[in-house]
Amino acid sequence: MLSALLLFVGENRVIALGLYDGTLKVLDCETKEVLFEDIEAHERRIRCVSFSPSGSYVATGSRDRTIRVWYIRTWTRVGYTFEGRERSVTSVAFSPDGKQIASSSFDCTIRLWSVASGTCVGINHRWTRIRFCPHRP
Repeated sequence: MLSALLLFVGENRVIALGLYDGTLKVLDCETKEVLFEDIEAHERRIRCVSFSPSGSYVATGSRDRTIRVWYIRTWTRVGYTFEGRERSVTSVAFSPDGKQIASSSFDCTIRLWSVASGTCVGINHRWTRIRFCPHRP
């Protein structure tokens, strides 16, 4: 089982795959060429991936109860490891401005994280999935 995310940004069209062994693989969408593979992202299975609104970063959530952020040009980890979950991360999503990450977990909470500080800035209980939706008046 794997988590996959497709990104179309200008000429860059990539697929980010979060794999069962905790690694990331990145493919070119058109040629299927492997651009990066065996990126040691997490200690356990990657359950979810999400691109930032700018298309420059990817957040990954894992069974190891952490969230990590990756810079897509080099696929290197940046910033903080977001920790504090009691169970597996089930979904991650960047806020529309890219300054926060929301995550859900099998511990039935939604946590809102500051990308700049790596701290949890809010918790809501009784949920297992999240998604940001841009406000449209």
